[in-house]
Amino acid sequence: MDRTSPSSKNASLLTSIQQFDFVLPWTVTVAVFEITVSLSQQLQAVALNLNLCYEMVDSVIRKLERYRGTKYENIFQETCRIVEPLDIPVQAPRTAKRSIHPLNIKAPDAKEYYRLNLFLPFIDFVLGQLRSRFSREHFSILDLFTLIPSAIVKTENLTSVVAAAHVYSSDLPHPLSLSKEISLWKELWRDREHLPQTTAEAHQETNEFFPNIKILLQILRTLPVSTCSVERSFSLLKLIKSYLRTTMAEDRLMNLQKVIRGDSLCVK
Repeated sequence: MDRTSPSSKNASLLTSIQQFDFVLPWTVTVAVFEITVSLSQQLQAVALNLNLCYEMVDSVIRKLERYRGTKYENIFQETCRIVEPLDIPVQAPRTAKRSIHPLNIKAPDAKEYYRLNLFLPFIDFVLGQLRSRFSREHFSILDLFTLIPSAIVKTENLTSVVAAAHVYSSDLPHPLSLSKEISLWKELWRDREHLPQTTAEAHQETNEFFPNIKILLQILRTLPVSTCSVERSFSLLKLIKSYLRTTMAEDRLMNLQKVIRGDSLCVK
């Protein structure tokens, strides 16, 4: 049983946050997440396409790479201004002669210590995560988004689109006629005023005359850039269909989902 009083815990927490090795990491985290927060919010959008996603990730990576070499000085000075009225000393933690932790690089002063042991590793970690999750090996598939009518009418050379489509040749009903079908698809939309802007809209406009393009657009629609929407739907499902109610019929389950989401439901 924990017999520590709340006042003792509060005092311990207050002492912990009134340390320079707490304030500086907090300032670094805020500075980095100010760059990534808009990307995180946009990745959770329902209508975001993969092409726009990679463009946003590239811009964030370039910004963080510039921050890596130029931003630390401003962050450190800002932290010093924060701790000065609080009488928090600017100092590095003590280092052992024999270190068992990989990030314990010796430095001549506190400023350089936190740059080597905190700022640079944190920036490199975020950059590494972005590059691994949005690998350039997947960039070739972005050419398939040219199949969206609003994009294909502006494209002169369709070679890259055909090459990207051949990656899924085993899934296509008539791969040998793919090139001609894409050209015909472009001609279909050349003189139209209303052009579909998303893969969902383009897929709805396909018919039996474009079997390959219909499959390709269907594949594009199943390429999410984030699992947030899926996670939200599963979280909602757990609230309704627990292990005690696994025999619930599908119609009743769908109606309960609409009710809990606040959607309009026609009750007879």
